Amino acid sequence: MITYLKDLKRKIKYSYVYRFKELNNPGEYHSIKAFDYYRCVFIHIPKAAGMSVNKSLFGNYGGSHKTIKFYKNLYHINTFNKYFKFTFVRNPWVRAYSTFNYLKYGGKNANERDLTFGRQHFKDINFETFIMKWLNKESMYSYEHLYPQYYFLKDENGIICCDFIGKVENLDVDFKIITKKIGINTKLYETNTSNRKSNDVLSVYTADMISKIRELYAEDIKLFQYKFNE
Repeated sequence: MITYLKDLKRKIKYSYVYRFKELNNPGEYHSIKAFDYYRCVFIHIPKAAGMSVNKSLFGNYGGSHKTIKFYKNLYHINTFNKYFKFTFVRNPWVRAYSTFNYLKYGGKNANERDLTFGRQHFKDINFETFIMKWLNKESMYSYEHLYPQYYFLKDENGIICCDFIGKVENLDVDFKIITKKIGINTKLYETNTSNRKSNDVLSVYTADMISKIRELYAEDIKLFQYKFNE
């Protein structure tokens, strides 16, 4: 259990460091110090515009793909309850396609760990083989980019602890809601605009592939109210 005093010391230290060292020195690094400065928590679900959101709001890559459980253990319960907790989710069919291509071919922000996993598992297969033969209820938990999105948002009691859940499909509008809430005057920094276009992505799916994703990511589809063509 995090004590109130320990939590207070962290908040003071992190807020100071962000204000005087990170705020005007954006870069390609991870840091959660901005969360104490702005009194918020951003849950970065992989392949759901998190890089763009982090860079736009905080100038760095935030806390990477840490779950809500991590922050609930890090902060005193009063702090956790007061901080504005938000995230972005994405159409599971589009996210699966984006994840496969990112891990297989890399991308602007791909790191060596991601590329190594992709080379080990996806080097000689195409997207249809990935969905129909490789992806299943066990393998989807072999790498965080494949985890269901709800996994990052549920606490130890199975409760989704987010004050606001934006959608990549409504990114511009939802991003403005967040900036207003936490008091940051900034525009959205685009790291990969092509990934936001879903029509071409959905055209690669067969009926069996559609059903497979619907089965594996059923809870995401239900919780966040997605349909295949949305």
